[in-house]
This record gives sequence, structure tokens and C-alpha cells, in this order.
Amino acid sequence: MSIHILLVDDNEVFRRPLQRALEVAGFEVVAVSSAEDALDALDRSTADLLLTDHRLPGIDGLQLITRIKATHPAVAIIAMTAYGTSESAVEARRCGADDYLVKPFEIPDLLRAIHRALDQQKSPAHGGATSTLTQTQQRGNTYGR
Repeated sequence: MSIHILLVDDNEVFRRPLQRALEVAGFEVVAVSSAEDALDALDRSTADLLLTDHRLPGIDGLQLITRIKATHPAVAIIAMTAYGTSESAVEARRCGADDYLVKPFEIPDLLRAIHRALDQQKSPAHGGATSTLTQTQQRGNTYGR
């Protein structure tokens, strides 16, 4: 059974290559450019994981996380941002994000975060609030510059 990821990022230059990288890694990916489109996509089909940018036009990433956690609590969530601060990481966590990545990041770091978030969702102890928030360290050969 394949894992379905809903990718939300308004930056097409970032979104399309990331979608391809996730597909090459074996995931089924639906990529959209707005939170509104993400909500519509979830009405039409299911997702195992939401990978969303923090800053989006209209409904922002944190509002999207809050809505999805309320309506689809089994969906694992990772927030991404190019403007990472400890405050934004804490806020994303409060809204329901299982992990938080700072752009640019390396694909192996993203894949580890995805598997960690999915494992946490499967855990009987998860309950929607027991995951560990980590920030990916920036290194050479990064994605999203």
C-alpha cells in the first residue's frame, strides 16, 4: 500500500521538484498551491501526510494545520518554512504539526521526518500530541534554496 502525501506550497519552483523527488522515493503525491486547494483535495481523497509551507496566501499554513487536525486527526503533518524561528516552530507544534523543517533542507532529512511523523501517527500513545518536534540542520547540497 502506498503512502499518500498532500504537498502544499505556493512556490511552484519549489513545489514541482519536491513533488518529483517524493514520487521517486515511492510516495503518491498530490501537489497544490494553496490551503484552500488542499482542503478541497482532502474532500475528494485521503492523505496519510500533509507537507505544508508555513506562509501561504489566504489561509496560512498554521490555519490549515489547525483545520486538518480538527477534521482529519489521523493525518500526519509536517510544516516547512524558509523563515524558521523557534517561535514559529512552537506555534506550528501547538497547531498540530508533528515536525517542522527549515528550508532549505536535504531530501534524506525530509524522508526521515516523513517516516518519523507517520510512525508517530501509528503509535497508540500518539493521541495527537506526543510527537517530537525537530528542526533540520542546514547543510551542503540542500533542497529549497
